[in-house]
Amino acid sequence: MEIKLCSKEEFEKKEDFFSTWKIDENNKITNEEYKPLATIYRQIEKIMKEKYPELYEQFDYFHNTITLPKDARWPNEYYYIAVFYVTGRSEGHYVHVDVLKNDNTYENLLLGKTFCGKEVAAKMAKVIAEILEV
Repeated sequence: MEIKLCSKEEFEKKEDFFSTWKIDENNKITNEEYKPLATIYRQIEKIMKEKYPELYEQFDYFHNTITLPKDARWPNEYYYIAVFYVTGRSEGHYVHVDVLKNDNTYENLLLGKTFCGKEVAAKMAKVIAEILEV
């Protein structure tokens, strides 16, 4: 089994989808800082509008979870990222971006809603998961 290591350019880029960092004199990552959820949301939104405009238009809404502060950041202690859809209790389908945190609690970070059926919601969840590389 071949393991793909990141290139020197990728390592020195000092940024990925979720965080930024510095590299010390020993080539170790230091000062990792997780990005604001609003920044991550805008990245997802931009990619969806560019690559999947018809699908993005099917959202009734898609935004940061309203229960979190406006300045909330991507959590720095989590096990898994989960992207999935659920059927609403009375109407529509919801697309979740959640994390399973190190204390075994789930936190919903981004939420979208569509009235276009579960097939569209499933496609939305799949595309967002691909964007986030999960």
